[in-house]
Amino acid sequence: MVALSVENISKRFGGLQALKEVSFQVEKAEIRAIIGPNGAGKTTLFNIINGFLKPDSGRVLFNGFNLVVLRPNKISQLGIARTFQIVKTFLGMTVLENILAGSGCEIYHQITSFFEKPYGSRYLKDALKIAESCELQEYLYSPAGTLPLGIQRKVEIARALATKPQLLLLDEPVSGLNDLETQEIVKLVKKINSQGVTVIFVEHDMHFTNEVAHRITVLDYGVKIAEGTPREVMSDPKVMEAYLGSEESA
Repeated sequence: MVALSVENISKRFGGLQALKEVSFQVEKAEIRAIIGPNGAGKTTLFNIINGFLKPDSGRVLFNGFNLVVLRPNKISQLGIARTFQIVKTFLGMTVLENILAGSGCEIYHQITSFFEKPYGSRYLKDALKIAESCELQEYLYSPAGTLPLGIQRKVEIARALATKPQLLLLDEPVSGLNDLETQEIVKLVKKINSQGVTVIFVEHDMHFTNEVAHRITVLDYGVKIAEGTPREVMSDPKVMEAYLGSEESA
């Protein structure tokens, strides 16, 4: 069953064609990687899916809703959460408070937010469960800004999980991490996916991508040039040329 359908998405910034008629489908409970050289349009595509940008043409369908006509907060309410390439935890808040902030998305858009706060027993129980799943128990009362980058990545993912997403978007989840920290994120992403959450991620680390992704979509200069399993994509001549250049240009 299809979780997300990207249909003929195009986006131009002045004279730059960032995306040109990009289409692909992601199945439910799939882990999909979106890769490509710098400037390929990966983050632009993420920002369109998430509602931060509007495309010039095309649509993105999720559970029957066309996301391109919705604001980011409405998209979050539908069950889509994301993290960012540059970690965006609430640095002065504890790990627990960061997770509880994600829980608040359930109530902030309603009038009841004036009377209900995401610190009740139900929210606290859910936050502690998420922290345990992400192996953050020992950091619960530490300010996020005092923690190593790898732990902050986990905190950001945990906060996203607190919104109870069906689809999780991860923008370069292992950027800047060492090998041990990267393996921790590998384990966490696989655990999240095993619980039925669809995951789409943008990443330059091909070891991480090959280990985690079920399928890969490759962009180059805003155009989809390949799609398939990691084995299929890594042996595609068009992908090799996009990353390494052709013999003629060498």
